[in-house]
Amino acid sequence: MSSTLAVLPLLSDSGSTLLVRMCGKTMTTVITRDGNLSIYRSAEMSNDAATLDAQSMLDEIFPAVAFYQDTSGGSPDRTLITGFGTREELFRRALAEELKNPVGTLADSEGALLLDKNAKDLMQHDLDALVGWMLNEG
Repeated sequence: MSSTLAVLPLLSDSGSTLLVRMCGKTMTTVITRDGNLSIYRSAEMSNDAATLDAQSMLDEIFPAVAFYQDTSGGSPDRTLITGFGTREELFRRALAEELKNPVGTLADSEGALLLDKNAKDLMQHDLDALVGWMLNEG
């Protein structure tokens, strides 16, 4: 079971959110709509975030985004990323340019802003799945 499912409580319950999450070499693409999981896609990438190129990330998420656009008639309202470490800004810019919607980090998301200091510290150390697990009363 992917740890990405644990972070779903951190996503907005209104509108649609695209989440792109790296954990090791695994990239997970999730789209939620009004708090419901619409798309879930997970793939083993050739590299981890430290050496992954932005085009490989875009190529991986494109099928999920295209399917969502075809079935919902629109694009996600917002995009969040996590797990990209020191290269986060590179991936944020690539996504914003390609998708033409706001791109932020999961740590700065609407749901994360409501967390207490300890949970926010965990988010800054890429322990978002643990925070999500705690929100699920795990």
